[in-house]
Amino acid sequence: MKATARYGQWLGDVALAKTGALEGVWALALRNGLSVTSELTTGQELEWQPEDVEDSGVANIYRTERIEPATGAREEDIRALLAEPAAEPDNDRIEEDPTEEPNTASRVFNNIFDKQFS
Repeated sequence: MKATARYGQWLGDVALAKTGALEGVWALALRNGLSVTSELTTGQELEWQPEDVEDSGVANIYRTERIEPATGAREEDIRALLAEPAAEPDNDRIEEDPTEEPNTASRVFNNIFDKQFS
């Protein structure tokens, strides 16, 4: 079977989607002659087989929900993000809601406990 790498995916993303577990990265790496840390290119085809599946329940969820993780961060993406100036914090004060003054006066029980017990 074949899987096609999408932009931002690394081998672990494909392993999760196709084998249902990160441990599937080893089978994908061996089957495709890659290192587990190899950077994938967009459109790169990867071979995998049903015996590579680690957790069929998880793999089925990824397939039926069409989840295709892409958690890889490329150097050029990181540089582009860091080159943009950070947004200035908005230091406007939000006014608090008005509250009633709490009643902190002590309450004293007068004449309640004056009865004599027989």
